[in-house]
Amino acid sequence: MRVNSRSCVVLAPRYNHMKKFVALLIIVIAAVSALSLWLQPTDKKTELIRGLPWQIERLPGGGSKVFGLTLGLSTIADARRRFGGDMEIAILANAGKMGSLEAYYNKVTAGVLTGQLVLGVTASPAVIARLKTHASKIQLTATGGRQYRLASDDLPAAYRLPINTITFIPSANIDLALALKRFGEPAERVRTDPAVLHLLYPDKGLDLILNDRGKEILQYVAPRHFERLRAPLHP
Repeated sequence: MRVNSRSCVVLAPRYNHMKKFVALLIIVIAAVSALSLWLQPTDKKTELIRGLPWQIERLPGGGSKVFGLTLGLSTIADARRRFGGDMEIAILANAGKMGSLEAYYNKVTAGVLTGQLVLGVTASPAVIARLKTHASKIQLTATGGRQYRLASDDLPAAYRLPINTITFIPSANIDLALALKRFGEPAERVRTDPAVLHLLYPDKGLDLILNDRGKEILQYVAPRHFERLRAPLHP
């Protein structure tokens, strides 16, 4: 069978345009689906989905569990089992500061919602200092600090360290009405900028940050440690 090469040249651009259209359509459908889950009322069908941002389990002694991780007890290894091994682990340090160890996911699925996830890790100053001296790569951050990528030999020990904070940056936007719908009325509202509003939930260990000019951020700690989130807002 002969193939008309001229026809192939004509059809190829149309095929490429079709692929781009389908990819864009999939992204739009995913975004609409995520937003609809935020908007729909809480019912039995919704509650069957586990690991959603507003499903915060309070534990005895002032602890909490969210996204399947228990703050203060679950480790980076537990997070890897929950969300997969495609994470970046590094120490972030501002000038003159020891820095803190964090694990970062560019994209996770929380229930059926997508977003970025940052896990803050409990590590002593001695451990942080040792990991920095072994760093496989050091680079400047946008804020002028330094990022120390962990050496491969240090990763197994880092995986055993407990998670003390969780930061979730959802792909879907959240406004005030939507936040109140899912999380309820906060104990306190703090505006740190004309465009930035903090909704504080001490009983949930949550600081929900609404940003009119950027992405919303959900910061979680164990409720007994909530002052760590609140104190910086009241200098």
